[in-house]
Amino acid sequence: MLKAIEVAVDEFLPPGSKVQSYDERLEHCLSKRETYDISVLRADGLFFVTLSAKPSRCGLDEMIVDAGAVYAIDDQGRILDSR
Repeated sequence: MLKAIEVAVDEFLPPGSKVQSYDERLEHCLSKRETYDISVLRADGLFFVTLSAKPSRCGLDEMIVDAGAVYAIDDQGRILDSR
């Protein structure tokens, strides 16, 4: 499970990467891994890892659409699908 989380987070927000935004505060917030909630569901031999942005962790109250992702990852750590 930890490997699936690591693979998903590294794909979504690679180390050293920076999110592009019209708002510098939001850009800074969404570029930090600790801004995201991570949940994992295991079904049919796959891990479904969901990342959801929580800008309130940065003191922001903006509503953000599409600031997250879901990854389907197999037992070998390969991403099979993402949305």
